[in-house]
Amino acid sequence: MMQIEFLYQGKSDSIILRFQTEQDMFLWWWSIQVAARVQIEPQLLHKCMSRSTLSPFQIKEGTHQVDNVLFPKCNHSVFDPLQKKLQVPRGVTHLIFIRHGETENINFRVCDRDKRLTKRGEEQAKITAKYLNKMLRTRGNGKPIITLIYGGLRRTVETATIFANMMPWIGNKYECCFLEDGAPKNVGVYHRYEYRESMHKMAFQNICRWDGEDNLVRGPKGEPENFKIVIAHTSFIQYCMAQCYDVPKGIIQLGAPISHCSITQIDLRASDKIVGLFSNRVTHMPLTHQTSE
Repeated sequence: MMQIEFLYQGKSDSIILRFQTEQDMFLWWWSIQVAARVQIEPQLLHKCMSRSTLSPFQIKEGTHQVDNVLFPKCNHSVFDPLQKKLQVPRGVTHLIFIRHGETENINFRVCDRDKRLTKRGEEQAKITAKYLNKMLRTRGNGKPIITLIYGGLRRTVETATIFANMMPWIGNKYECCFLEDGAPKNVGVYHRYEYRESMHKMAFQNICRWDGEDNLVRGPKGEPENFKIVIAHTSFIQYCMAQCYDVPKGIIQLGAPISHCSITQIDLRASDKIVGLFSNRVTHMPLTHQTSE
């Protein structure tokens, strides 16, 4: 159950909502947080609110389109008069996931939120940032469109700061609260997993999507492209890999470890096709800096 206190037309009120699963409840909680801070398309919202309840069979069979009100997809399809059908634009968003650098762990006596990078962790971030800087600056015909996204915990912020200093030409940088790891203390032990899974779902919807920008630079293959460098934790990177390969996250956790400052790349097409290129790449770092614990 969730009790919501709100202000509507100058009057205070409250309502108690009941959910079938804990994950549904946490998804609603995150949705409310987002809705309070972002601009929502009113026509799309009213359209969804006026719709009758969906049948599970409609969702399973894919006969009914479920719109995403919080993170609507950009659709710039154009009509081709020769083939008499809509053509999906060409383009790709390169998602580059970086796990934060090595952190201090003094017999678990340091609060998880306050863990900072070790000296080697800082060096890992510098080596990876230098490698990406060289790789991205030599692509295409011009400066690539890059966005740096990072979580709010200290170790991810410190890693992102090093990347921003090593790659000052990146213009778009922002912190995403969905990339935090763990759960607040007031969330019970038995609810923490569902809380984190719902947070990962929201982060995936927000970050891992085609943005449909018009000013994209053409890459080596001649198609428009942009990049998102996502500095996050192991759990979210593995969640995105599970979505990409359509396998349970538990399988990914067993067979796909994520090292500190390793590189994982997933390409997202304008048609929503997801292609995994590689994961946990650490060949750019010396053996002394390849750590995972």
